[in-house]
Amino acid sequence: MACGKPVSKGKLPAILGWLIAGIVFGPDLAGVVTQDVTDTLWYKILIKFFECFAGVMIGREIIAVVVAKFAFKWAGEIQN
Repeated sequence: MACGKPVSKGKLPAILGWLIAGIVFGPDLAGVVTQDVTDTLWYKILIKFFECFAGVMIGREIIAVVVAKFAFKWAGEIQN
């Protein structure tokens, strides 16, 4: 979450910061995860779980933007 804030201040989606952090600090780049670990079932399940989590976070961010735009439009109609 902390990596998304600096990117979002630049008027870019916060998910971009999360992706950059994942690439920079990822276990494959650091050499922590070996091929033996990536072949195990628990690792594959864990990766699928985190893919779902990332999808929910992306969806939440997109929905928040859409709701905010709708709310501002609706508030402007009420004032007129």
